[in-house]
Amino acid sequence: MTAFLKQENGYIFRIVHRENLPLVLARGLYARNADGSDPGYVNIGNLDLIGRRGSRSVPVRPGGVLNDYVPFYFTPLSPMAFNIKSGWNGITRRANDDILIFVSSIYHAIDQSLELIFTDRHAYLMTANFYRDVERLDQIDWVALRSKDFKKDPTNPERVERYQAEALVHRHVPLDGLKGVAVHSESVRADVQKFVDKAGTPLLVRTKQSWYF
Repeated sequence: MTAFLKQENGYIFRIVHRENLPLVLARGLYARNADGSDPGYVNIGNLDLIGRRGSRSVPVRPGGVLNDYVPFYFTPLSPMAFNIKSGWNGITRRANDDILIFVSSIYHAIDQSLELIFTDRHAYLMTANFYRDVERLDQIDWVALRSKDFKKDPTNPERVERYQAEALVHRHVPLDGLKGVAVHSESVRADVQKFVDKAGTPLLVRTKQSWYF
């Protein structure tokens, strides 16, 4: 199920609330600090951490802070997705049918001339290494990502950090910077497909229950 998570594919994933679908189809994905961000956008996840990312500087070009970038993970089964499903640590719980998983790849983003960097672990951590060269994708822990195991381990304390490696696209991901969107059920797939068809975009819509907790 996770065998496709490997360096040569370079797939990246962003989870988005279903209510944001019309915005994404009309405008793509915007960074929190970008001029095109919409105040009506429904945020999910740890809002405190989202705010604190605005003070975490990015040490490589094009610089700025994390909130100048649209973040993706290298797996759909991220700790963030688990926390949203479970409501861990006070995070608002969301049903799987309320969550869309947008998919792109490092290589597709580059082909679309998007300015992209990536990290070897959660980008907010001061120990995170930032890269621009796709040859450094070998610094991603692909084995851990395929294992779906992000439990804390005192013998390997970096595992959960490295499992949360990020791809960061500067400012804006236009719709053609995305390859597809995954949903949890056939009923949602049919609904999302109607929106995609109306928008006139070739974005693929697939039901991927194994990408959800």
